[in-house]
Amino acid sequence: MEALLELILAPLEPGMAAQVRQRFGATRHDPDANELYGLSEALRDSPDEYPPDWWLDPARCRWWLGLHVDWKAYDEVAWQIQAISHSLGLEPGFESTAAVQWDGYSEDLKNLNGRTNSVARQEAPRSSLLKRLRQTLRNWGDGRTLKPARQLPSGTPTMDVLTGASEWLRTRGYELLCLETGGDDDLAVPVRCDLLAQARSEAVRLNIPTYLL
Repeated sequence: MEALLELILAPLEPGMAAQVRQRFGATRHDPDANELYGLSEALRDSPDEYPPDWWLDPARCRWWLGLHVDWKAYDEVAWQIQAISHSLGLEPGFESTAAVQWDGYSEDLKNLNGRTNSVARQEAPRSSLLKRLRQTLRNWGDGRTLKPARQLPSGTPTMDVLTGASEWLRTRGYELLCLETGGDDDLAVPVRCDLLAQARSEAVRLNIPTYLL
């Protein structure tokens, strides 16, 4: 795992890289943690307090080189990409259009749920109630599935945002290398494009499946 860590740390200045190595050395002695978990923990310097934009404050977050999100937490991707960019010395300007679209979709469904519940609560003859409910559904879909007219990305929320983040980093010389955790979470690390083949080879040696977005 040390070889993979060194490839991730290649762009960092020596002092910061040494701090990450020290953190990794401490986490790997935890008897309840495997090395992949230890790598994830070492690459993310979480603060004790979380004021706004804490990930851009070196006094609170010295480095952030590992993106770790639950499969449905798409809103956790953008700020982590900003933190990664900041740690790599890149301009942290990533914004996710996919996240905005999925936010809008969620809001549409929330509004739809409120409208149908409002219809159901009203005291009216059954025939009138059904007529109004069907009309509400027709306005939003085909009467069988709830389909807001909003144009959505093609995949799942977190994967769509991760794909956009990967493309953004690629134009800046980095690949977002995803490491298979065996669970429902997504773990990815930024690797310089010229070091990607080495990083993937090292992951194979460690029996860690990888994929790119």
